[in-house]
Amino acid sequence: MNALKIFRPLNLAIIGLLQVLTFRFLDFESGYAFLTNPILWKLVASSIAISAAGYLFNDMLDTKTDSINKPEKMYIRFWNIKLAWLSFVLLNAFGLLLSNSINGSVFFIMFSVVNLMMIYSLWFKRWPFVGNLLVALFAGISIFVVYVAFLSQYPLGNISEEMPQYNQLIRYYAGFAFFITLIREMIKDLEDYQGDHETGAKTLPIVLGITTTRNLTLVLSVFILVVFAQINIYWFVPSFFQPLKWVVIGYQIVCVGVPLAAFCFNLSNARSTENFSFLSQLIKYVMITGFLSMLFL
Repeated sequence: MNALKIFRPLNLAIIGLLQVLTFRFLDFESGYAFLTNPILWKLVASSIAISAAGYLFNDMLDTKTDSINKPEKMYIRFWNIKLAWLSFVLLNAFGLLLSNSINGSVFFIMFSVVNLMMIYSLWFKRWPFVGNLLVALFAGISIFVVYVAFLSQYPLGNISEEMPQYNQLIRYYAGFAFFITLIREMIKDLEDYQGDHETGAKTLPIVLGITTTRNLTLVLSVFILVVFAQINIYWFVPSFFQPLKWVVIGYQIVCVGVPLAAFCFNLSNARSTENFSFLSQLIKYVMITGFLSMLFL
């Protein structure tokens, strides 16, 4: 079981859940029939396989840093190196074959993700901010590709008139995934400062210092909190009628807004690795509850 933890089962489950929620939002009129749509499950399986391969590849290259930052989570030690490489190739091949069975656009997106993931693990992960941006981009793509896959089932010119509105909402959720992931990656750099420093990485905390990086992350987090509040006040909540409007307001405040505000407050006082580890989990929670708001749409 320890060997399988290298694939981050919880993270893979979150990826699958977010894609199912996005597809359900796009195919709302079908009721629960969307759960039998083969396009959805091909995409989810493809995304999970490629993400699992990315985690495996990253851990194979990152043993020295992980031995310092989180030796208890060095699951690569349970793997034979030949089996690890074979699994990496097979997972990517399986994911790409599934994406190709949807359509060429989805395949192109997933093929680009595979290559960018390898480039990230080989080089960009150790560059200041570039690696953070790439991982955040992966998160945004994982949502946008659902939209591309969903449209693949409609002949050109036979798309619902509501698609422009869906397009706007998908951009919102893809952007939400991008910025929340970017914040989490910056927090993880703060959490991994010691190991990154000893292995010669040039992450933001090493280049700019822990205090400056923490302050930049705080500014970005407060900005996201303000944007989140404005979007809800002027766009999201007004689209609902009583009494559901109060349910939506309550959910957005209690389940998303308050945890995000708590994240900003705790970040301003964070100093230790344990503090940053807690914040990393808290911002992951914010991402999940943020996407669960799709259930109201």
